[in-house]
Amino acid sequence: GYTANQVKADFSVGHDGDADRAIFGDERGKIYFGDKSIALFERWILQNFDNKQFVTPVSSSSAVVDIAKDLGGSVTWTPVGCIYVSRKMIVNNCILGGEENGGLFYAPHQSVRDGMMAAALMANILAESQSTLSDLISELPQYYQAKEKIKCSNNLKELVMEHIKTNVQADEVILIDGIKLIFSDSWILIRPSGTEPIFRIFVEAKSKEKVDILLQDSVKLVAQAIQRYQ
Repeated sequence: GYTANQVKADFSVGHDGDADRAIFGDERGKIYFGDKSIALFERWILQNFDNKQFVTPVSSSSAVVDIAKDLGGSVTWTPVGCIYVSRKMIVNNCILGGEENGGLFYAPHQSVRDGMMAAALMANILAESQSTLSDLISELPQYYQAKEKIKCSNNLKELVMEHIKTNVQADEVILIDGIKLIFSDSWILIRPSGTEPIFRIFVEAKSKEKVDILLQDSVKLVAQAIQRYQ
């Protein structure tokens, strides 16, 4: 395949097998994860629509919260999974939902993931703004993320979660899906997989150094909790 800079295109888009998700590349050929594109879509919606709600899983970047605060919007968290985003959008009568894996939900079209709709919206945003994708992305709040997984027998997951809940502190705790610990400039999400004997760990911070430390500490926390009950 070719990147956008090789064919002098304004952007590139890649879809998964059933094309319900979209990952974008800019005019220079740089590829962005879904947390960047959904933040860009959110900003466009909040700038152009009276309905200023955004629905997204707890694994999404704090960038969506920053954008909502700046533009008078609100963020509604859901468990990880496209069905939860779609259902919450319908219940709350929301226009937009998004996932960090590249899933975009645009209710005026349909309240489910649609990668082709995401590509069309991206083309529209670039045409309206007369900006490059790299410039638009550079205007977004910048965060660093990392992920890890650790094996855990299914029968221990509930015990491990209860141990973590009672032995950690944070500025804010969200228990919608696993446990999300929110601090002033970072967060940690620890959630048991619903399909595999593992815990998934997500961390985000404003510096790569902080992300590396948070990930190391989080993996250690979960590993020690698992060992406690084995």
